[in-house]
Order: sequence, then C-alpha cells, then structure tokens
Amino acid sequence: MYNYLDYTRCNEVINITYFCKNKMRKSVNWIKAYGKKSKITTLVVGVSGGIDSAVVSTLCAQTGMPTIVLSMPIHQSKATHSLSQTHCEWLVEKFNNVKFHTVNL
Repeated sequence: MYNYLDYTRCNEVINITYFCKNKMRKSVNWIKAYGKKSKITTLVVGVSGGIDSAVVSTLCAQTGMPTIVLSMPIHQSKATHSLSQTHCEWLVEKFNNVKFHTVNL
C-alpha cells in the first residue's frame, strides 16, 4: 500500500532528476556551441577537488570534445589533492575524450 507522503517524495525526486538532467544537457550543448562558434578544439579545466570544478569538468567531458583536466596542487591539503586526482581519474575512465595531467606548482 502506498503512503501519499512516499508517493509525493518519489515524484519530487523524479522531477528534480529530470530538472537536473535537462539543465545538464542544456549546459553541455551551450559549451559545445560556444566551442564551435569560437573555433575552440580542446577544453582545459583545472580541477581543485571542490564541487564547482568537478561539475564543470564533468560537463566539459560530456561534450565529447577533447578535454584536458589538470590538477595543480599548491598550498592545499593532501586530502584535497586526493579528491582532485580521484575525480580526474574517474573522468578518464568514464570518457575517452579526457586526458589528465598533474602540474606541480
């Protein structure tokens, strides 16, 4: 038997998921269109280990354009650098258009 509250929460999750996927698709298409208009052939993204650079690098990878992700550790904790490396390695595994480099500053 369904609980109305559970059903409502389920619909909220579905709506949020659809909203997020739609926004992601629009963002990816915008990046691709901007790249084409600007004659950009490769995207380069610095990945800090934070959420913002993780989202941007993932959106760039989803364009299918050649994407270089860089981890540039400087004055940050090993844990933060580890997050950056882990995310970059995940991108390389998931997307064949992504290359990863660490630049020691």
